[in-house]
Amino acid sequence: MSAWDDVQALGAEIWAWRRLQAPRSRDDIPRMERPPSWVPRFAAADVEAARETRAGFADRLAALDLAGADVATRVDAALLGSVLARVHWELDVLRSWQRDPSFWVDQTLGTVFDALVQPPPFDEPRVAALRTRLEAIPGLVDTAREVLAGHAERELAGVAVSMLGDAGGRLTTAIGALPGPAAAALGPAAREAGAALDRFTGWLTAEGPGMPPFRPVGREAFTAFLREVALAPEPLDWMVDAGRTEFARAVTMEAVATAAAAGVPEPPLPATVADHVADEVRAEADVRAWYAERGLLRIPAGLGAYTFAPRPPWLAPLVGLGVTDDLLSPSRVGEDPVSYAPDPAPDLPFFYRANMLDPRLGVAHEGVHAVQLAWSWTHPDPIRREYVDSLANEGLAFYDEEMLLDSGLWSDAPHSRVVIARFLRLRALRVEVDVRLATGDISVDEAAQLLEERVPMDRETAQEEAAFFAGTPGQALTYLVGKLQIQALLADLVAAQGEAFDLRAFHERLWLEGNVPLALQRWELLGTEPSFVG
Repeated sequence: MSAWDDVQALGAEIWAWRRLQAPRSRDDIPRMERPPSWVPRFAAADVEAARETRAGFADRLAALDLAGADVATRVDAALLGSVLARVHWELDVLRSWQRDPSFWVDQTLGTVFDALVQPPPFDEPRVAALRTRLEAIPGLVDTAREVLAGHAERELAGVAVSMLGDAGGRLTTAIGALPGPAAAALGPAAREAGAALDRFTGWLTAEGPGMPPFRPVGREAFTAFLREVALAPEPLDWMVDAGRTEFARAVTMEAVATAAAAGVPEPPLPATVADHVADEVRAEADVRAWYAERGLLRIPAGLGAYTFAPRPPWLAPLVGLGVTDDLLSPSRVGEDPVSYAPDPAPDLPFFYRANMLDPRLGVAHEGVHAVQLAWSWTHPDPIRREYVDSLANEGLAFYDEEMLLDSGLWSDAPHSRVVIARFLRLRALRVEVDVRLATGDISVDEAAQLLEERVPMDRETAQEEAAFFAGTPGQALTYLVGKLQIQALLADLVAAQGEAFDLRAFHERLWLEGNVPLALQRWELLGTEPSFVG
């Protein structure tokens, strides 16, 4: 067998295991296609077994003979190293299973949310999978209390209590709203699961004030995460400085855009969610045509169109447990991914309101996730079909927003240009908050104050965001840092290739390779081997 064959064989084993072992995340990018009987397993014995399996895979990866292997094979090996490094980060460094009660909200109520996101029908196999997840919840709650006792941290417990609010009532309402016989079939399991979640809420509420305060992972561990998991070579201080520079640019951009929009009436909200859905169909087609007409991108046929749909009654009670998008999975490529929209209202949250006023804003970011994931799932290299870290994925979607702005897409919409500037402002500030929370330079309260004053946002939302960022270090910085990595790669390719540089070809490769960290893409395109690759 060749070195490439050896790496692929090991990769198939690692990913088959990872689909069973990986925790559920409320992020929209790393959702996995799980077996129907899957439930999370993070009791102490499960964690110890996962450590041993990870160590065995790491030994086998290190023993592969890659001498003389081509760059593509070594990149694939580096991707597998990232997967195994993430397992170590999750289990032994971040230790969310032991420190963060909101982790257990994700593994219980969150898994039900994920199972409800796919559109109907709710046929017998799907109902059976939902029943499995519901029936697992009481046992998972017992495990959560056991492993969290003496380790859970106060601010992270507060996030969990906020997420759980009336969990039992919300869960039974959601299951009761399912169409056909599914509601009756799942009702008893939903009631038992809801009662267990309410007991968990009560325990957290009672124990929370006595829990120790949040403890950051620290600079050394966070730097190791960025090098070994995210495969990002940039120093932490560079990231903070870049965030501050981009924040100043965003404030300037917003001021200019606001002045240009003065006197121009803001577009009205659509009258109904059906009108909003119809607006988005046109917007999605317009953006695809814009790509093609301006030589930016040619999306392959057969990937499906990113669509909006009214938020269904079985999903509405569980909003907040994840992104209300069905971005499909490898076995469903070709279907239309769906984003569920609420009814139009003047007090909608920021991102929902932005999409209501101009659906192209959602198409330019979440729609890019849908296209990129589907495109990457068709990659001829199986290892590159898998999510590794959000730096590449979120960086690509954020890059797309600015690329479309630069190409003139929103020349007809001055208020949308203001929104794009606000997107940049928020994501630039998140870098500083993310890094300084992880390294312990600021407390959760200080991070909340920074968000409150500089985004700006209300104190309650700022406190919730800060606590969430504290529990998920490395996620909030992905948007801006990933975008800057793409722009730097493009600039270096232009310098190296001159007039031969093909922007559309660059973008089409970027979308296909959208799961591959930019440092590894740079290695393949420019021959610059990252220093952290052994």
